Amino acid sequence: MDSKKKQPLSAQSWTSASLLLVLVALVSKGIGFFRDILVAKYFGASLQVDAFMVALSLPMLVLGGLGFALSTALVPIYRKATVSSGATQANKLAGSAVGVVVVVSISLALIVTIIPHYFIDLIVPLLSESTRTLTIKFTRWLGLYVIGLNLVYTLTAIYHSCHHFKIPAFSDLLFSASIILVMIGFYLPLGIYSLIYGHILGIFLCAGIQLYFLSKKDLPGFGFNLEISNVKSLLLCATPILLFDFSLQVGTIIENYFASGLAEGSIAALNYAKRLSIAIIALVAVNISKGVFPTLSELYLEQKRDETRDLFLKVNKQLIFAFTPLSVFLFAFRSEIIKVLFMRGAFDHEALELTSTAFLFYAAGLVIVAIEPVFIRACYAFSDSRTPLFSSFLSIPFVILLTYILTPIMGLSGIALSTNIGFLIRLLIQVFYLQKKLGGLVFGELLKVGIASFILALVSLVPISMLSTDSFLSIVISAISFFIIYLVLAWYLINSEVRPLWQLLRQKISHV
Repeated sequence: MDSKKKQPLSAQSWTSASLLLVLVALVSKGIGFFRDILVAKYFGASLQVDAFMVALSLPMLVLGGLGFALSTALVPIYRKATVSSGATQANKLAGSAVGVVVVVSISLALIVTIIPHYFIDLIVPLLSESTRTLTIKFTRWLGLYVIGLNLVYTLTAIYHSCHHFKIPAFSDLLFSASIILVMIGFYLPLGIYSLIYGHILGIFLCAGIQLYFLSKKDLPGFGFNLEISNVKSLLLCATPILLFDFSLQVGTIIENYFASGLAEGSIAALNYAKRLSIAIIALVAVNISKGVFPTLSELYLEQKRDETRDLFLKVNKQLIFAFTPLSVFLFAFRSEIIKVLFMRGAFDHEALELTSTAFLFYAAGLVIVAIEPVFIRACYAFSDSRTPLFSSFLSIPFVILLTYILTPIMGLSGIALSTNIGFLIRLLIQVFYLQKKLGGLVFGELLKVGIASFILALVSLVPISMLSTDSFLSIVISAISFFIIYLVLAWYLINSEVRPLWQLLRQKISHV
């Protein structure tokens, strides 16, 4: 027997994958929160953080969507190729995706590196001269980070296409940990550059780990591959997804553009608030959408319409049930939470006020943002990449108009409110499409769960509002008490949603 014989990747079901991703993400986001706390402590809501946020958004706008688009397109195409042509052809397709990402990412990164000032003057012309100068310097470094990020996206999709989620999940932990270690170790000599170098080191460490384990597995034909037929099929499928991701980056540019005309530190405050809400979404909703994506793709290929509909409804009902009380709690205690998390060092009362103002509407729209990743992945699983793109581009003019009107009146709150209305417009368009695709979907059933969950959350909030929330421990106690009351009420009043979820969790945890 050949002891060096390569073994196939282990496979996980969508429920096991989702649970694994959520648990690992819980640790990763905990590390990420600590990183944000360090950034707030060291730099506060300053022009340095403004420059970093803008510099990160620029290469993400120009080339960051490439990895996301190809990786998202790769999963259903890989599954289809495996069924129709076999594993060898599917893995050649994976190699083509890696080749395209590496070549195109490096080419675009060179453009950003050579002429960053043209892009900066176009998308954030209201920056002060000192912030602009720093942004140009940071952008030239962060192009490297986005090259690595694109590669990680694509490698992760290869694992997910094989229903394997463990290695990408745990490599993400090392990425987050690397940023913190570099910041702590080199903050004094490097300043804000410790944050930049930490991102670059962490993402290439993540890519290296994934490449190493792929090389050890039974993936015939995988390699740096630029076969024309594979490249063409990938690009045709990925182009609408790329445009969709570009539209999401445009949303960030719109926010930064209007925030740059407000008080200094407004971009940083807006991004602190947004990162806090996105971290919560990424912790659960995005990981569940990743876990269920391959299964939805297979059910669609097998034309199991009823099973596809049931799975889609089940996942979204549980997300609504979980995120509605979270949204209510964060909205009610937004200032206290942000104060406990960030208020130290350079993060002062003015930064607290700015960040709390923006976070108000991000917290209010949490449920919409939580279920949208599943809607988008469902569209891609059904071989429709046009609906997410159409919904996003249709929402952009409304967001621009609303932001233009509301920012002078409401400040950062106007920007956050306009963004949430854009999310709602996108989601409603996707609902309309999926309702036809799955046959008498959804909207009524999901709305019913949402209303019931919202009422129970408000009732649960009443006794909690009398508790103290002036320390981290008191906020934790309040949060635990709130969710216990909510779960007890839900167990008896909307048990059709709670009890199946509890049974599923018990079953999966017992097998861990």
